[in-house]
Amino acid sequence: MQTTPIHILVIEDNPGDFMLLKEFLRLTELPIETVAKADRLEQAFVMLKERAYDLIFLDLSLPDSEGLESFISLQRQAAHLPVIVLSGLTDVNIALDSISLGAQDYLVKGDYTDKLLAKALQYGIERKRNELKLFESNRRYELLSQATNDTIWDWDLTSNLVVWNDGIKTIFGYSHTEIKNEITWWHENIHPEDRERVITKISRHIEAG
Repeated sequence: MQTTPIHILVIEDNPGDFMLLKEFLRLTELPIETVAKADRLEQAFVMLKERAYDLIFLDLSLPDSEGLESFISLQRQAAHLPVIVLSGLTDVNIALDSISLGAQDYLVKGDYTDKLLAKALQYGIERKRNELKLFESNRRYELLSQATNDTIWDWDLTSNLVVWNDGIKTIFGYSHTEIKNEITWWHENIHPEDRERVITKISRHIEAG
């Protein structure tokens, strides 16, 4: 159960839809401290600069923006925040497209419950937090790969695919076209006198967990 105070920005120009959402947010009994409202996308951009929010609800039909472009524009300004799209029945396909572009979820107006809303809100915040952690981890790996002279490689034991950093080219002299991502390619390029010993030892470590 969420215990940290939650600050929400709702980008919605219909007063009735906003009041309905606000009431259902109250019924979730989540520790929601702020439910701010912006009638237009440009107004939301200003509000995002003035204070921090934990999650955004976005109506796809706004006076100054329409459809998928609303989500795309918001992503440029607040890519670090989870966004739940508020959709009319006629906008469902567009809402699904927004999911593929990074929205955490979508809700059809007038067709959600307090429990569904609580689930979408909590999952949205948690998923976005994990996405940012993964992005930061990948970014650090990329910086490490660029900064070291070592050859760094990552072996997926399920698929047997291997990813190499540029050290495989700069240190060992392989061209881009010579490098293959299968573990068998690495086995084939171990020095013949070392090959059996190395592969046997690695296999034992994997079998031992």
